[in-house]
Amino acid sequence: MIKQFNFYKSYMDNISNLTHTEAGQSLKKLLEFMFRDKEFDELATDKITSMLLLLSDDLKADNRTCYS
Repeated sequence: MIKQFNFYKSYMDNISNLTHTEAGQSLKKLLEFMFRDKEFDELATDKITSMLLLLSDDLKADNRTCYS
């Protein structure tokens, strides 16, 4: 489990276009992915998970970087 990660402007750019409720859901899922190793449901069709799945390769790369 990592203790920190880089929160890039591109992540915020995506979140800033959401409603407050959606932004909260997005941040919660993002933090669970990064800090609790909870994978995104690849079959999900909701807006938040779909958006995070698009970022997942970058997030996984950042997650590996934090471990090294």
